[in-house]
Amino acid sequence: MEKFSFSSALMHFQNTKGPGSFVWKWLLTAFIAMTLLFGGSMFMTFDMMAGFGITAPGQTVPVSNEEAFAFIGRMFGTMAILVPLTVVVMAVLEASALRRYIRNEAFSIRFGKDELRVIGVYLWWALMVLVAMIIMMILGLIIGMFVMIIAAGLPMAAPFLALIFNLATYLGLLALAVRFAPASAVTIRDNKVTFFEAEAATKGRFWPLFGAFLIPIVAYYVLSLVLQLLLLMPVMTSIATQNDASFTPTLFVMMGVSTVISGNAFAFMMLVNLGITSRAAITDESWSGRGGEVVETFE
Repeated sequence: MEKFSFSSALMHFQNTKGPGSFVWKWLLTAFIAMTLLFGGSMFMTFDMMAGFGITAPGQTVPVSNEEAFAFIGRMFGTMAILVPLTVVVMAVLEASALRRYIRNEAFSIRFGKDELRVIGVYLWWALMVLVAMIIMMILGLIIGMFVMIIAAGLPMAAPFLALIFNLATYLGLLALAVRFAPASAVTIRDNKVTFFEAEAATKGRFWPLFGAFLIPIVAYYVLSLVLQLLLLMPVMTSIATQNDASFTPTLFVMMGVSTVISGNAFAFMMLVNLGITSRAAITDESWSGRGGEVVETFE
């Protein structure tokens, strides 16, 4: 059986055995879902803003307390629709890809036990983020006081110490994210919600995993940055030539195209990353099922 490596993880999404139509079927479904999800989010946001007279980026309008509370209520109402919908769509797509990668199943879209297990992993991630935020706040207060004491005697040292703290914090969070990244893949593999057990699949593989994740993620954010710059061009041109930054048809078209491309790029990044985590889960040396029929998918 082939060992886990940077290249095998990164390219796993196109090297698995099974029905050859899976990749294009999954990507087409994900593209449609992401386009509708991203587009729907954009439409609901602009509709909400237009309802309160906001017709340009960064525009502020005078509102009464009643109107402000109404705006906040509508904003939370929009989030109450979009957040659960996004969670369900992501869980359905993720479970579909993981069934292929781990069980060698054909393409399928459904909402059942696998999807509920993936949502369970999402809840674990949400809890971990909450705990991390609390720990960061406590450490921030402690180190902030420490920095203030040092700054009283060495003012030039304060920015340097703050930089070190922020860098150490982000590196720590990054390490935890990589360590537990295969949680959903291990969950589908073991047919039960798991989280901390995922760390076993990453032992001795941190840097290959980190490198494999880095390439699609950086590519996605570079593309997003380019799209944002292109999106700002008609706005800046309108401001420079007409002193008008309103939501013109051109701006709407640019934002629509940007939304579609960003959603589709995110879907492709998701497919690649799920292949990486699946590769780690299925080649986990501590897994009792290693070497069985399912593992043949990864040879």
